[in-house]
Amino acid sequence: MTVRKQNVADSAGATGFDLAWLPGAVHPAPAVAGALPPVAAALHSGGWLVPGHSKSGGTPVQDALTRPKTVAHGGTPTDEAAACHPLHQTVLTSVRTMPTPSGALAIATGQKPASRTPRPG
Repeated sequence: MTVRKQNVADSAGATGFDLAWLPGAVHPAPAVAGALPPVAAALHSGGWLVPGHSKSGGTPVQDALTRPKTVAHGGTPTDEAAACHPLHQTVLTSVRTMPTPSGALAIATGQKPASRTPRPG
């Protein structure tokens, strides 16, 4: 495993990710939208992109607090449909949201289709 702490804007031309985590809940929407296509393209065949987003659908109090907390951390409040939509605009398939524990970010996932030829290595 290699952890890369880098600006996703610098990932153009990168290759070789089996899994890419993108903490979208703490980044502005334009930055996340701009990052998705190059990060998706950098995935190995069969690799997964997992962007985190703000969670809605809790109690009315939880939902009322989520929006200002997300904005205070520099993110954009996003519901499940809005989190999945940009993944559908990339090469990714199997796009869906996944359950997460209370207090954790919500996550969406998308998988790069497997190629018919095995990857080297």
